[in-house]
Amino acid sequence: MDNLAERLSQGDERAWEELYQEYKRGVIGLCLGYLRNREDALDAAEEAFVKAFKYSHRVQTSGNVRAWLYTIAANTCKDMLRKKKRGQAWLKKWMAGNKHTFSTPGVDEIVEKDARQDAMREAIDQLDETYRIPLILRYYEQMDYDEIAETLSEMEGTPVKRGTVASRLNRAKQQLKTILEGSPA
Repeated sequence: MDNLAERLSQGDERAWEELYQEYKRGVIGLCLGYLRNREDALDAAEEAFVKAFKYSHRVQTSGNVRAWLYTIAANTCKDMLRKKKRGQAWLKKWMAGNKHTFSTPGVDEIVEKDARQDAMREAIDQLDETYRIPLILRYYEQMDYDEIAETLSEMEGTPVKRGTVASRLNRAKQQLKTILEGSPA
């Protein structure tokens, strides 16, 4: 890609198509990491791309487009979480108490087969955002430490060094191990 940021800031439609095709999976993955719900993540990703389009004049032509876009996506997710926070506790309790309502034949076999994956997802969900986001960027988005540092710096508004990324990932793995060892096998 030539200077995608510059082309975006100039309103180049092909640049927008490139941006969307290149980063849609990553943005959805990031949103899923925040929101933990596929439909909400898709909505947030769509909203993030709309905001990116709306504020394309703000993208720094010498900057990292991915970090800029991921920051917009992260902030969109945080806004959604704030808006949805109220009223969610009763829904979770109701669903937990009415699990049998959502069961269909064959589900037990599928649940058993996916138990490890579910346990890992639940464990990741329990991590603080400080550790969860770098973990998602590393293992789901396949970013290297420098890319994660750059993305987190943009998202947090303060410089994040490569060593900090390594430390957060190590801490995330330690916490995951503790959580998983404490859950039934």
